[in-house]
Amino acid sequence: MTYILNTKSQSQTLFLSTSKCLSREPYVWGFNTPIRCPGGLKMVISLQEFTIANVFFNVSDFNNQISILTSTNTTYTIPPGRYSAISFKDKINELLIGTYITCIYNMQLFKYSFVNTIYFEIVNTEAFPTTCSELIGTNKDKGNQYEYPIVSTTPSFTISMPS
Repeated sequence: MTYILNTKSQSQTLFLSTSKCLSREPYVWGFNTPIRCPGGLKMVISLQEFTIANVFFNVSDFNNQISILTSTNTTYTIPPGRYSAISFKDKINELLIGTYITCIYNMQLFKYSFVNTIYFEIVNTEAFPTTCSELIGTNKDKGNQYEYPIVSTTPSFTISMPS
């Protein structure tokens, strides 16, 4: 749709950023200078461009479980949300309190490791699913299937994720 700008009044461009809004539910912005239509004129306000920031959860109900076998099998559920590599590691460690398993993120290799003082495995079975395989860097076989179980190595009982 086009509009004829046959007025002596200059057009204005407004840039709205969600980082500078007054509230987010619903989104409300305040202006330093009010938008006013001069007397005897009509005004058209139109949206020219709209961009949505990346606000989607990288951990959802479909990829938020990790199952670990020590003396028993236990499945841990990570709450859905947006996580950085570090905050994801911190959340896993929070869930693993009391197990003596620690998740470590190597910032040079961009890979996770899991360390314990005793033997353990990361498993993926129907009863004990691990759905966060891609997030933690689980290896895939030639058939493009994630390889489980992932067994800790001695002497330090460590699982270093391959990717």
